[in-house]
Amino acid sequence: MSKVLVISTSYPTAKNPSAGAFVANLAKALSKKHQVKVLAPSLKGEARQSHENDGPELVLVRYAPNSLEVLAQNGGGIPAALKKNRLVALLVPGLILGFFIQILRRIHQVDFIQANWIVSGFIVAVPAMLYQKPLITTLHGEDVRKLKSSVLYRVMFLLACRASRKIVCVGEEMCTKVIAEFPRYSSKIVYIPNGVDKHLFLPRQKSREIRGEFRILMVSSLIESKSIDHALVALAEIKDDYPGVMLDIVGAGPEMNKLIDCCERLGLADRVKFHGAIAQNEVYKQYLDSDVLLICSKAEGRSSVVLEALALGVPVIGSRSEGIRELLEDAPASKMYQYGSISGLVAAIKEMHSLCLNCEYGSENRRYLESLSLTWESTAEKYTSIFLKKG
Repeated sequence: MSKVLVISTSYPTAKNPSAGAFVANLAKALSKKHQVKVLAPSLKGEARQSHENDGPELVLVRYAPNSLEVLAQNGGGIPAALKKNRLVALLVPGLILGFFIQILRRIHQVDFIQANWIVSGFIVAVPAMLYQKPLITTLHGEDVRKLKSSVLYRVMFLLACRASRKIVCVGEEMCTKVIAEFPRYSSKIVYIPNGVDKHLFLPRQKSREIRGEFRILMVSSLIESKSIDHALVALAEIKDDYPGVMLDIVGAGPEMNKLIDCCERLGLADRVKFHGAIAQNEVYKQYLDSDVLLICSKAEGRSSVVLEALALGVPVIGSRSEGIRELLEDAPASKMYQYGSISGLVAAIKEMHSLCLNCEYGSENRRYLESLSLTWESTAEKYTSIFLKKG
């Protein structure tokens, strides 16, 4: 059995079970046919030692005294941590060095390497080239936004691109943008969609029932680009006419206190519940208890939460933004609105409220996504074919 080393700056741990869930899903799918070991940053208050996670082995990389390990693994990841406190940048050299040491300890034992985000691809690039290990670097939404605004990210990307057998983009629109920006590497840049847990496709009785409430669910890092405040303003506009509308927000991040204050100002304290970061199986329960998923992001790489909601037969309201519209354009039980338009969002919520009076509304989404054969197993197969291809 071949050995795969996965490098990621975000991965689920006991302290933050929701971090990098899509990375964990891919690693778990890869572990069906490979022996997988994951390197991810340690987190303040997290156990330091290596430990077994269901499937792949997880090794937490130490980069500072544990009380100071706040650079990664929190809501919004490294960019959010740097934005919140610029002094956190002092931890970056330690993180790079910590990863570098752990990679050098293990690279001679592995056959293939998969890196998530440009930073991880940059860190592992030189060892991968020195030891001639096939490397795939996977880009996510934040990477593409940073490539436009940061010279440093462009330099890191170019090194990762040189070292990688392929650069994988998880969204079609993302892939098109990256190729347009770096046409010289167009042959290396490919689109491979993230998958969905195949067990979500199994027909099941939904937990939701007629209860006099209309529950809207948001699953997101609490960062500015997710525009969760738009949902709060929209809810405030309809709260008097729609007393049964409730909002559940799952996730953590630096915007938490600001959003709670916003709820207080808008008189929504009894209509909005913040659940914080919860384990993936608990997130699935939230989907089943909800009437509709709402995503207000300015842009996504390719929204995993939308895929999961569609697989579970949950109706979706989404902004007409990159990484969202490509998923919802053909989804039967969905509504899109122009990003930033509160009136458009209000109209979409009202329309969905009416449509969801039919408790079966949304089941078409599951059949639609099932027809696309988007599972983590199929995604892992595409990665494996790249690893095994010679040259």
